[in-house]
Amino acid sequence: MEEKYFAAANSGEGFVSYFGEVFREQDFEHIYIIKGGPGTGKSYFMRQVAKAAERQGEKVVYWYCSSDPDSLDGITVGKRFAMVDGTSPHDVSCKTPGAVENIVDLGVFWSVPSLSQMRREIEALNSEKSGAYRLSYRFLSAYSQLSDAAQDIVVPFVNVKMLEDEAHRLLADLSDGEGYEISTALCDSVGMKGRVRFDTYERFAQRTVKITDFFETAHILLSAVACEARRRNMKIRVSYNPIQPKRIDALCVEGKLAICISDEVSAINMKDFVKSGFNESEAARILDLRSVIFSEAVSALDRVRQVHFKIEEIYQSAMNFAQKEDFTKKFIERVIKIPERVEKNGKIV
Repeated sequence: MEEKYFAAANSGEGFVSYFGEVFREQDFEHIYIIKGGPGTGKSYFMRQVAKAAERQGEKVVYWYCSSDPDSLDGITVGKRFAMVDGTSPHDVSCKTPGAVENIVDLGVFWSVPSLSQMRREIEALNSEKSGAYRLSYRFLSAYSQLSDAAQDIVVPFVNVKMLEDEAHRLLADLSDGEGYEISTALCDSVGMKGRVRFDTYERFAQRTVKITDFFETAHILLSAVACEARRRNMKIRVSYNPIQPKRIDALCVEGKLAICISDEVSAINMKDFVKSGFNESEAARILDLRSVIFSEAVSALDRVRQVHFKIEEIYQSAMNFAQKEDFTKKFIERVIKIPERVEKNGKIV
């Protein structure tokens, strides 16, 4: 069962990266920073390493690309090592080069003359892709502002005392922790395929509580739970809303209790914590308009997808994948430390 998250987001504030939290130098013996253009096989390379590590019984966590959820941004293999896509827009620097971080350049397997001949086309496509991203971020920013406008109408009617009591109740069955710690692992993204959500928190927790949202007030309860967990020195893993990264949209406490927002009818309904009296029809109109804006954002990101794949095709045509596969095999043998196979009774075991 694959444990998977996102480590970045396309948001109303532009591209937001959590790489600095997920791939911290002090958390791993080594960090491999993968370089190379689109279509050079960075994601496939990391997946090959990940599968080899899993075959040796190592714990692997997969970190997917927020724009293209079919591709990887990185993997972590226990505390031994991490691999991360080090190409734009990811900001990955070498703080202790060689000793901790090492560059893996897949660009050595492409034909420079072939790419040079395609320079003008690559530049034009990159420009078009950047323009589509800028447009999508404008729409996501508008989406975020409309969300805030709806919040201005509803939040004054939220019963904060009831939310704090509910947060206390949710954690009542758990023992106090041994030290507060918070880590980030996103389960939600907005990208080339629209909104994509992983159910990783629910699958790996012992128990799951789902919240039926009401005019997007659920993040207030989740923040109250996070505060209660901090007060009780618990470890929490937090997933932030991809469009509004200051809002929590899921969390897991001590690896035991997952609390997530759901479209289903759930045990907790945020409507029970909102007093009557606010202008519900006005808030609803704002959210309807926001839905239209979201569709435009997804349309712009779909244009990113179309252009991105054209760029990938150019780089793929210039790659020597046979040489890359030979390199991958040797890299895995060196990094995963696969035990040597010995001959026994005429057979390799």
